[in-house]
Amino acid sequence: MSDVSSNASEIILSSAGALFGRLLQASRVSVGEAQPPEKNGVYAFSIDDEIIYVGEASGSSGLRDRICRKHVSGDESHALQKEFQSRFPDRRQRRAFIKQMISVQWVEIPDSLMVTLVEKLAIACLNPRLNDSVKCRTIR
Repeated sequence: MSDVSSNASEIILSSAGALFGRLLQASRVSVGEAQPPEKNGVYAFSIDDEIIYVGEASGSSGLRDRICRKHVSGDESHALQKEFQSRFPDRRQRRAFIKQMISVQWVEIPDSLMVTLVEKLAIACLNPRLNDSVKCRTIR
């Protein structure tokens, strides 16, 4: 590898590491009280002190759409819905549980490729239990 590409790789990995650090230092709020921005980023769901899921958000509604709409109000294919479906078969009870008992933290990241890189780094480092299907995804 050339010195230029090696230096570029180091800069990219350093930036991803710094963003991952910001994610871990971000304040946790209950999902029901969360007001994430409509910007790209990476988020982490926790129950008690355990990070159980890390995800990425890109697109026009970004973090707000992924956190508040897809995972809380979305269909049963989303991680939190699947995880608590057997415990709370009634969707209303499940949503109430998620809003009250699950916390979320996030970091805004404008570049969509960096979003994917930070998500992969977080999953590799934290090994959240609900990310099994994501661990095998490739970077776009």
